[in-house]
Amino acid sequence: KNVVLDKPVHVIRIASAQDPVFTLTRSLYVLDAFAEAEILESFVSAEGETQALSINQQVTEIALAENARLQHYMIQTSDPSSKYVSHIEVHQRKHSLYNNYNANFPGSDFVRNDINVRMDDPEVESHLYGLVLLNKSQFVDNHTIVDHMMPHGESYEWYKTITQGESTAVFNGKIFVREDAQKTNAFQQNNNVLIGEKSAVYSKTQLEIFADDVKCSHGCTIGQFDDESLFYLRARGIGEDQARVLLVQAFAFDVTSRFENEVIRTHVEKLIEKNLD
Repeated sequence: KNVVLDKPVHVIRIASAQDPVFTLTRSLYVLDAFAEAEILESFVSAEGETQALSINQQVTEIALAENARLQHYMIQTSDPSSKYVSHIEVHQRKHSLYNNYNANFPGSDFVRNDINVRMDDPEVESHLYGLVLLNKSQFVDNHTIVDHMMPHGESYEWYKTITQGESTAVFNGKIFVREDAQKTNAFQQNNNVLIGEKSAVYSKTQLEIFADDVKCSHGCTIGQFDDESLFYLRARGIGEDQARVLLVQAFAFDVTSRFENEVIRTHVEKLIEKNLD
């Protein structure tokens, strides 16, 4: 209670298996009243080793008391042989803030993230930001639920996806606004760019509203890489590779600029540059 951590807590999940393995883990994060923390979860594989198939399933429960604030980062750069299924349940009390930053990069060829935020007290705020950059035959599936149950809640959700090669991305986001959740302010947006000619994106943004005094919006866009913008930059002396990096980083900026931790934001921007084909 009343404790503000001056450094992030870094949870490193290392997949390392010489034989096929199935792992189950559970994490519980509890912040008491007026506590503040940053948690960074890194999903990686042991370097310099040939990895056997590993299926990793984790359940994370987060409980935020009144006026607690949590910044929760998830960055996946694991080996293709590592598969991940993640389920997150968030329960918030009055005046609490939960921010989730979910970034997936070339690595694991199967990722499923379920994030459920239950806003069951008045005046609760929650933000979900996602960045997905895929290549080869990767498959990343993001499902989110934001459940406004009480009045004066605010949620903001923005996922950006870039697919390369033959990769596939799925976004399925749903916002509930219950009958008692008057004065709710909810936003949901999913933007996608297909760079690979054989890549695919499946997007479904949803609102289910039972209250009559709310401000809610949602939207989705899917398009291809802007060759005219690429030509514009190249005509001004910028090399093709660097021009592609600039355009993708500009596309991702709406999400990356929301990262509260500057060191993590810089790291993610470098991962974008590193993983563009």
